[in-house]
Amino acid sequence: MTIHRITSPIDGSIVAERELATPSRIEEILASAEKARSTWRAIPVLKRIEMVEAMIQHLETNVDVIAQEITTQMGRPIRYTPNEILRGAQERARYMMSVAEKELRNIEVPQVDGFTKYISQEPVGTVLIVAPWNYPYLTAVNSLVPALLAG
Repeated sequence: MTIHRITSPIDGSIVAERELATPSRIEEILASAEKARSTWRAIPVLKRIEMVEAMIQHLETNVDVIAQEITTQMGRPIRYTPNEILRGAQERARYMMSVAEKELRNIEVPQVDGFTKYISQEPVGTVLIVAPWNYPYLTAVNSLVPALLAG
């Protein structure tokens, strides 16, 4: 078992320790994610929007704790950290929520007698996000929210 230690640049303290995943554990996680994705896809888009909104509200409610964690992990001055959630992340997420129903509709195409034709906007697989250390929530929202909304 290999342990990864996250060290704070502020004082060199260990912020967290995590076991690194083995190849077999990664396969288990991916299989579980695929199963969860098919369940999530069955949820209507308006309900997915509601659930993403609840996620954003949770981030806003807990911004002080989250900001302190980010600051401890990367050394950004605490006075700047809350705005990652209170401005950028929530603004982007709420914009994507506001256009999701319209943008995820089927696209109509010219019809041919005897056929129903359209372009369906559907995700093709599970999303992996590798967020940079300096704005982890802000950049993750750019991939996470559209993936959650699309199903």
